[in-house]
Amino acid sequence: MGKKGQITAFIIIGLVILFSVGLFFFIRSQTSVFTPPEVVPKELAPIKELAEQCLGNSARDAVFLANSQGGYVKIPAEISTDPKKTVGYGMKIPLWYSQGEYRMPELADISQGIARHVQDNLVACLDNFRVFGQQYDITPLSAPIVEVAIAERQININVDYPLEIKNKQSTEISKISKFTATIDDSLGRKYRLAKEIFDYENDHYFLENITFWMISSGLPTEGMEITCDSREWNIDSDLVPQLKMMISANLRYLTFANTDSMQPASPFPDYYANLYMVRPSNENYNGLTVAPVFNTNWNINMDVIPSKDRIVKPAVSPLPVIGSCFKIYNHKYNVVYPLVFQITDNTGQEPSFFFFATDVVLLYSLPNREARVTEPPLIETSVNEEFCNDKRYATDIFAYDSFSGDRLEGVKLRHQCIGLACDIGETKLRMADDGYVGTFLDAMLPGCMGGILIGEKEGYVRGVTTDVMTGSITENGVTAVHQGNQENVELIPLKKLEIGMNPMEVNPITNVAYPRSMDPTYKYIITLRNQDKGHEQTIFYPDEESDETPTISLMISDDVYYLDLKVLDEFDNWVAGTTISVWGPGASNVYQNSKVIFRPVMLGTNPATDDEFTVLYNLVKDKSLEYTPQFAP
Repeated sequence: MGKKGQITAFIIIGLVILFSVGLFFFIRSQTSVFTPPEVVPKELAPIKELAEQCLGNSARDAVFLANSQGGYVKIPAEISTDPKKTVGYGMKIPLWYSQGEYRMPELADISQGIARHVQDNLVACLDNFRVFGQQYDITPLSAPIVEVAIAERQININVDYPLEIKNKQSTEISKISKFTATIDDSLGRKYRLAKEIFDYENDHYFLENITFWMISSGLPTEGMEITCDSREWNIDSDLVPQLKMMISANLRYLTFANTDSMQPASPFPDYYANLYMVRPSNENYNGLTVAPVFNTNWNINMDVIPSKDRIVKPAVSPLPVIGSCFKIYNHKYNVVYPLVFQITDNTGQEPSFFFFATDVVLLYSLPNREARVTEPPLIETSVNEEFCNDKRYATDIFAYDSFSGDRLEGVKLRHQCIGLACDIGETKLRMADDGYVGTFLDAMLPGCMGGILIGEKEGYVRGVTTDVMTGSITENGVTAVHQGNQENVELIPLKKLEIGMNPMEVNPITNVAYPRSMDPTYKYIITLRNQDKGHEQTIFYPDEESDETPTISLMISDDVYYLDLKVLDEFDNWVAGTTISVWGPGASNVYQNSKVIFRPVMLGTNPATDDEFTVLYNLVKDKSLEYTPQFAP
């Protein structure tokens, strides 16, 4: 019994010690170490008060700038001078993400920014203590050293600024060095919420997903319709303004569940709650609200694929009876636009704010926060007579078959410089000045820094060579004349292959599939697209207006395609299909064979209800990669 009692006593003592240590560290974590204040003679108190007043004013200015500019007290020149890295909303707000770059400052960076601002402005505010000049000689012994600590609801600033103070009425010399200020502002808490929202966006792309939901609900994307009305949209005058209105109208419903933000009343509250309610973390930010801000005057960079001359149209079928009234949509969107978030703290006597901004980026209708979206180099141009008349710089241009390496005759060439262009002739069998005989174009080009050569020939994909230098150009302070250069343009050959169809019937439960004979009443719509090389085509098969064997042109290269195949029955109902985002036929397959056999996925029976169409849709989405097209000699 004695031993048990001793053991019990040891356990109790251990628990008491453990509790005491835990309590000590808890209290220590909740309090700061006591530092005795600097003792200042009563007669010098006004000097200290002036210094701390200047300190407080410059600190408040710095905190205001940090709140207004996404944490930046002073925006770096490489950001402030680039219009694609900021957005104007009263003040310039740096984009925490744009052009593939992340620029969110860390809390330590914000503290350093406030410290630098205080350090730069404190001395000027004190004005050499001129107000005390009749009574004291005040001499700084060193530059001020500023330390800033950003807490949840306040910012503490400590300055070490040694001053030697000599009383002119006596020989007495005193010293003051410690100055402090406290700014009541929840910068730390607002920034932490902003960072959580930004991190959640980078992980889940909720802004891009919401944007695409808006696009798919109101702009031409995918699907089919039967209408004899004309269908076309100008990207700049129709689609961009429409998307701006949709963003402005719908993003007001974007709500963050862990804040005091409330969704506006709507006729479909459940819909908006499911679609626009976001919880970036489990921490509750009581007293804070978040509002997304989009100004319709801000620019939206939009491109739609496919489009021509900035005009978007559906593909039109040459099928009999309904003819051009049968329209197919298969459009992808590249979109970039800025969005500002305003975080408001309503817990004080007056509300305080924090603003941050980010670009929202879609590439081919998918979130793209990893790579920069760039405008294509081939902008729409027309031949400019004044520009073309200034051809002074000799350039030999060779055109090559990218697969065989052979030089090509009859390649029509155009020289483009920004929005200006010139037709400059075509490659021929020529003799150079040195007696060399070869296939090329000896051209005279206008002066241009970073021009583009475009080559076109039947049976080839358009070739493009960029960064063509002609004329007198100054780079890094050095001027050079680019004259008599040689440029090469590569063109990818196209090969026509016969089209075959071998539908694959898949059981959605067992996943067992087997070939199915082609129904003679079926119609096939094939969309093939490579955006990088500018090669795309839509084929309707069979074409009852032509007796020729249907063919499709594929690049003899290892480039990839987006492939979409829709199969329609005699009543124009969708019954089978293939959708592959990245399909690479391969140069050798295209070169060595003469036929490509598509294998659309289908059910055992044609779908007739919404549920059956949903099953088919999911089947096509999940199984298309298992039944990619095959090649045959």
